[in-house]
Amino acid sequence: MSRSSKSASGHRTRGATSGRGRRRKGIELRRLRILEAARRIIVEEGVDALSMRKLADRADLVVKTLYNLYGSKEGILTAIIEQGTASIDEAFSQAPAEGLPGFLRLLSTIEQAVLENADILKPAIVASFHQSGVRDATAVAMHNRRIATVADVLRQGQERGLFRPDFDLDLAAAILYRNYINTVADWAFDVIDADQYRILSRYNTLATACAFVADEHLPVMRQALALLEQGSPPGD
Repeated sequence: MSRSSKSASGHRTRGATSGRGRRRKGIELRRLRILEAARRIIVEEGVDALSMRKLADRADLVVKTLYNLYGSKEGILTAIIEQGTASIDEAFSQAPAEGLPGFLRLLSTIEQAVLENADILKPAIVASFHQSGVRDATAVAMHNRRIATVADVLRQGQERGLFRPDFDLDLAAAILYRNYINTVADWAFDVIDADQYRILSRYNTLATACAFVADEHLPVMRQALALLEQGSPPGD
């Protein structure tokens, strides 16, 4: 092969690679446009108002593109949920193993992630309550992973004598987590505001923990609850 032929072949290869890169970037940008438009519709009109036709109009795309990229309305809702909860998963992955104080610090990290990503997370939570059963197994697995993280944190506290040795830490972790998720849902549906969300998440955690904390720690727990009942900002 001549030098000029090799040069032409190299240019074609680089051109093809560059073209594929531009196409991938274009696809990703369209996917993001679709999710952003879907979140706006959910926030402004509710998830029931979300249709593929309305979404295509809002994203300035043809309906076929939505189906090509996400397959269905359920696929779009799933993508919103996964994108919206990524910050929570990141917070759980950094959980400190220090019993209830560690769990409260974990709660503080999650609160910060929730409030900083409200524009993404609120539509994700609303969408999750309307999601079909297709993704139930995935959602259950996600929640179980988070509950296991909480249980690991509580186990450290039990080993240090913070909690009674006879309590079921797996059950306690499930109750603490479910109570917290219910509080987040109230915030997402605008039943409570951001300050109420932070106070209630702390209050519910401490009130639940009073059922299994060691007796010598109860006075401090009750004092913290009294402050939260007065609306004092939750401390770390």
